[in-house]
Amino acid sequence: AHPSVVRLSSTRPPLSGGLPGSGFVITDQGHVVTNFHVIRLHLNAGYGLAVVDGNRLKPARVVWRSEGYDLAIIQAAGLRRPSRACSSVRA
Repeated sequence: AHPSVVRLSSTRPPLSGGLPGSGFVITDQGHVVTNFHVIRLHLNAGYGLAVVDGNRLKPARVVWRSEGYDLAIIQAAGLRRPSRACSSVRA
């Protein structure tokens, strides 16, 4: 996988093994695109959300979401992954 691809995790059990999904970094500020269905349980249960960065969990927050488009953007401060930005995408 490309180095910009990340795994998402919860900061509370019972999801400590991770959420059923991934995302990819799109900005140097730690914005990550994922699917809404991946973060839905996090939103409904109120669990903390994190991005796995190497062997560390970086706390993340949802900055945009659309259930209709099944897309979400989250942000994790201090994420040390390269972005996979497109010239037409600006966060």
